[in-house]
Parts: sequence; structure tokens; C-alpha cells
Amino acid sequence: MRNRWFHLGVLLLALGALGTAQAVDLQGPTEMGRCYLPMFTVTFTAGAQTASAIAFTVTRPNAGFSYVVSTGAFILPDGTIVEAEPTSSSGLNVIWNVDLILGFSYELPPGETITLEFGLLTGCGTISGTLDARVDWVETVPRYLTDSQPVQILPGAVLIYKVPTVVQAAVGDVITWTLI
Repeated sequence: MRNRWFHLGVLLLALGALGTAQAVDLQGPTEMGRCYLPMFTVTFTAGAQTASAIAFTVTRPNAGFSYVVSTGAFILPDGTIVEAEPTSSSGLNVIWNVDLILGFSYELPPGETITLEFGLLTGCGTISGTLDARVDWVETVPRYLTDSQPVQILPGAVLIYKVPTVVQAAVGDVITWTLI
């Protein structure tokens, strides 16, 4: 009888370990205007093993989106916030290498989470696209996960002013306004 309970316990432990899966979650607005600065987050949760050599790569939807200097930050599992400027960029990719930013070989314990926050500015001629996030790390072998979301650029509001605002006129007079 004790053997059955032992095997049942081992099975439950194994199933629990399988339940601790790595995850990457990209969050931010899916609709925004032009000339707008929204904040985004990418959250990485380690699986059943310690994750090391962690790197976040964000692929901007198009050249109309720009990373905004000084908006990057990591939130570590203990709540510590660390300023995090990208360590490199190439084309539309913006990359944050956790070890280079922290200055040491960081290890994310099993089941713990590290979050990257950053701002992307939309240019005044930006078009819609898809924002992609990828997190690379090493457990016993290199691994990666991705997430993405559409970002729709909404047409801006148009303000129309007439000049002059008041025109002296009588019934039947032709008047002219300039619309700005």
C-alpha cells in the first residue's frame, strides 16, 4: 500500500512540474492615434527550471513606431525596478539583454516573472501593423517564446476653424470664410 502512495506522490509532483510552463505575454494598447506615446509590457515567466541568458526582442510594426529613450525598465520578481535601455537594435528589432543591463549573469528562478516596460512613439504618418515580442533564454538548452498583437492606428480628429469668426453681412450678401 505504501508503494502505491509513493508512486501517486511522484506522479502528482511530476504533473505539478509540467504545470509550470514558461510564458511570454505582450500587453499594450491595440488601438492608438498618430503622434501618440503608449506604454507596452512584455512579461516572461520561467518554467520548472531556472532561466538564464534572458534577452527580450521587440519587433516594431513598421518604421513609423520609434522606441522612446528612457522609457525602458525591468521589473524583477522582488518588485525592484531597473532602468533598461536597449542593448542593441537592428532594423525594426529593439533588444534588451538582461545580463548586460544588470551587469551580471542573472538567473530567473522557476515560476518567477520578469517584466520589461517600454514606450513606443507613433509618428504622425504611422500606419497600422503588428507588434511582436520574443524572449530568448537558456535552461539546459536555448529556448524562446513569442507573442504578438495588432496595433491599429486610428485616424486623428480633424479640427476646423473659420476665419474670421464673425462677418458683418446683410441678407443677400456674399461672404467668404477661410477654413483652417
